[in-house]
Amino acid sequence: MNTKKIFLLFCGVFFCALVSAKNCGTFGQTYPVIEQNFLMFVKEKLTDWMHSDQYQQLKNRQVNTVKKHLHIVNHRFTPTNVSRVYFIDPTQTINHQPINPFDRITYRKRLVFVDTDDKAQLAWLKQFLTKWENNTVIIVGGSVGKTQKTLGQRIFADQTGEFADYFHLTHAPVIAKENFEKKQWQVEEIKID
Repeated sequence: MNTKKIFLLFCGVFFCALVSAKNCGTFGQTYPVIEQNFLMFVKEKLTDWMHSDQYQQLKNRQVNTVKKHLHIVNHRFTPTNVSRVYFIDPTQTINHQPINPFDRITYRKRLVFVDTDDKAQLAWLKQFLTKWENNTVIIVGGSVGKTQKTLGQRIFADQTGEFADYFHLTHAPVIAKENFEKKQWQVEEIKID
């Protein structure tokens, strides 16, 4: 071994033996901590804010917004007097090139639009769902929660009216599905007897 390394090792061992620590007690007067605990400070501020008018106003506004949009859909499409079928071309132009999604995918489900506040439409829907599978139920009127309990399955709601606008809905119930020959949406307004 190198003599330099041996010397450093010897110095390390020698100094480690000399190092020691012991409690020498307290020198001078000590004082208690007078600062408030930070977590207690935040909790107090939050509690004060939760009892303020500002918090109550914010809470009421949020509750009203959720109630307004979450459960009740209110587009109110009238039942049709005559069944009819029309087609919607889903082609979109992207970078000056027309693209039809049905050229690339096949959509085998039926979109069933119904106003569940109308008892006749709800009865028709129950009967329809027992006959046909692969359906996505989208309500355009009624309560999401009540309808899910009644049907015992997951449903969707067209809360903003985007689907109604896209499919040019004016009546309900309506069934929209892919027409495989035309590669377009086939939209059928159903007359309930």
